[in-house]
Amino acid sequence: LKVTSVAKKFEVEKNNKYNIFYEGKESELHYVNLIDAQTPSCSCDPNVKINKQMSKVEFIPNSPGWCHFDISNNQGKKLLSDSIYVQKLPTPFVYAKEVSGSSLSRVRLKSQGIVSLSASHPDLQKFEYNLSNVNYRLVGATTDTFSVEGNVISVPTEFRDNVKYIVVESADINTNIKGFKFETPLIIEVK
Repeated sequence: LKVTSVAKKFEVEKNNKYNIFYEGKESELHYVNLIDAQTPSCSCDPNVKINKQMSKVEFIPNSPGWCHFDISNNQGKKLLSDSIYVQKLPTPFVYAKEVSGSSLSRVRLKSQGIVSLSASHPDLQKFEYNLSNVNYRLVGATTDTFSVEGNVISVPTEFRDNVKYIVVESADINTNIKGFKFETPLIIEVK
């Protein structure tokens, strides 16, 4: 009697929940009943880790496209072989915190003197996008263009009474895997 075993696949998520994988986003896949599973190999993350107690592999895809996994035992027998598709990291949207719609209260601007910006994407709520090199103008108060290294715009006291719009013209958006350039103006009306 000759028996040929076929390598398993990753466990299908309960309730037919789809796993969507993005480049640069921490991810995990679960497996079932792999006896003596050892170090996995992964074509999209050379630092893939196996968590034997939780029966899962943890990885951070470094590029979009197909990503292949293999898990073997001590004797080199392939226990699992599977692939997933990794999506390209989506371009985030830039938002002004504590701004209602696209309006900022002049009272708030006078008391705080700052506007904090953030970047996110609806599909990646917990993913970290970092803003830097923000270029902005204070329309109605001055014709100058200002620049700030971080994500906080400071409005000098002498401009707070006259500024009608804060226009964010550009910013760098960085992640652990790639960078984006924000160049669609974000216009905040000061009322």
